[in-house]
Amino acid sequence: MFALAFPSADLLATVGILALIIGLRIIDVSAGVLRVMFIMRGRRGIAAAVGFVESFTWLVAAAAVFASLDTPAKAIAYAGGFALGTWIGTWLEEKVAVGETVVRVFVPMNAPSPTAELRDAGFGVTEVRGEGLSGPVMVLFCVVTRRRAKDVLRIVAASYPEAFTTVENIDTLDLSHRRYQPSRV
Repeated sequence: MFALAFPSADLLATVGILALIIGLRIIDVSAGVLRVMFIMRGRRGIAAAVGFVESFTWLVAAAAVFASLDTPAKAIAYAGGFALGTWIGTWLEEKVAVGETVVRVFVPMNAPSPTAELRDAGFGVTEVRGEGLSGPVMVLFCVVTRRRAKDVLRIVAASYPEAFTTVENIDTLDLSHRRYQPSRV
């Protein structure tokens, strides 16, 4: 009959340590990306809490590696966890999308304007007449949360695909219901 061969206890322990190192590095580096994002948005309290998680998980991961450097696999797991943590951290930062952004749309005066469609979708739009390289243009400004910027861009693309657009993260000052939150940019 067939005999099942189970991995040795040493192999299981090594694989477990490598997985722990990778997992901890993913957590600490992802937390570092988010911490920087919160600092840039003026959210000190959240940044401090995330920084605690970041430093604690880094300490545990580093201790696992430096306790015994008996295999290069630990160094590779450490570096691989850093790379994965960077990728996951930037993905999370896009999903969390804290803050506000201004979307600027430049359309020629004789082109279809997406203003009506944007306002119908609930976006505030400010129009300013300007002069571009090829003549008169209408510049549209929409201040939206970062999460909604893609919605604005989709509406603009559907209305006038040749529009030139820019997107910029901003600080806002609205004394009626918010405190000014300066970024660290």
